[in-house]
Amino acid sequence: MFEVWGGLSNGWVPFHVFDKTNQITTSEISVPNLPVASKVGKTSGTKTITLRHGCFGGGTIALPNTDPAARPFSESNSVTIDADTKTNILTLKSKSQFQSKTNRIRAFLRMMTMSTEGNKPVQFDIIRNGTLGSSSFSDVDSNNSVMQIDTTKTAVSGGDSLHPSQLQKTASALHHLPGPLDPAAVTWDPGEQITLTAESTQSSDIIGSLRWAELF
Repeated sequence: MFEVWGGLSNGWVPFHVFDKTNQITTSEISVPNLPVASKVGKTSGTKTITLRHGCFGGGTIALPNTDPAARPFSESNSVTIDADTKTNILTLKSKSQFQSKTNRIRAFLRMMTMSTEGNKPVQFDIIRNGTLGSSSFSDVDSNNSVMQIDTTKTAVSGGDSLHPSQLQKTASALHHLPGPLDPAAVTWDPGEQITLTAESTQSSDIIGSLRWAELF
C-alpha cells in the first residue's frame, strides 16, 4: 500500500494498492527492498515539466524495536591456524545480484562466537572488505539469502577492523553485537564482505560462528 500524508486533519491517505488477493500463489517481489524515486514525463509538446515533492519515507509495520523483515542466518567453521598468520575462519559476501535483480539488501551482524585450544592467546577480528589469499564462495541459501560463504583456510590482509577481541589459549566467548541503527553496528552492503579472522603466535585450533540478519 502507498500512502501520502494529508496533514493532521486527514492523516495518511492511501493512493495506490497492490491487491493480489487470491490471485497468485508465489511471491510478488523477490527483493522487496525498493528504492524510492519520483519521475515525470510527457508524450508530446515542448514545454518543460517541473516536478516538486517533499520528503520520502518508507518502512515496515512492526512492534517497537523489531524488524519483521529481518531474515536470520548463521554459519560456523573450524580451522587449525598457523602461527603468525591472520587467517580466514569464515567470510560472508553479499552478492551484487539476487534473484536476477540488483541486490539492495543490507545485512548486519547479530552475534559471534569463538572457541580456542592451543598454547598462546588468540586475536580475533571482524574485517570488512579484506583481501583473501584464495577463496571459493558458495551460496548460503540461493532462494532466501543474498549471502555467499567462503571457509578457505587462507591469509587475510587489508580491510577495515570492526570488532577486535582476544581469547586466552583455551577459552570460548559469545559476543552480542549492536542493532543496525547503532553507530557501532557491524553492517555490510551489496558487493561487500566481512571476514572473521584469527591470529596467534603459535598454531591453534579455532571454532568460529557468525549469526546475521538480512533486511529484506
